[in-house]
Amino acid sequence: MAAKATTGYSYLAPEWQNNALISVKTDTYSFGIMLLEIVCCRSSIEVNVQIPDEIILSNWVYNCFMGGELEKLVEDENVDFVNLERMVKVGLI
Repeated sequence: MAAKATTGYSYLAPEWQNNALISVKTDTYSFGIMLLEIVCCRSSIEVNVQIPDEIILSNWVYNCFMGGELEKLVEDENVDFVNLERMVKVGLI
């Protein structure tokens, strides 16, 4: 029996949901959110968090980046913080 192919969507920018003009910026947004999800090992919206500011991933990452608190994003993981900062910058662009 042949395997059935499934299709899925990457994370969609708000323009996709509102039937607004789609541009390169839309793809960049989707890529950035996906990268931040991989780096932080969580979804873009998480309701079971300790602090309400952590609900929306991109806002939380931005606040951690601006506050110099990138270690909060990876908890107790052993990471190269130079590369972490680079990936966060790409994700936030």
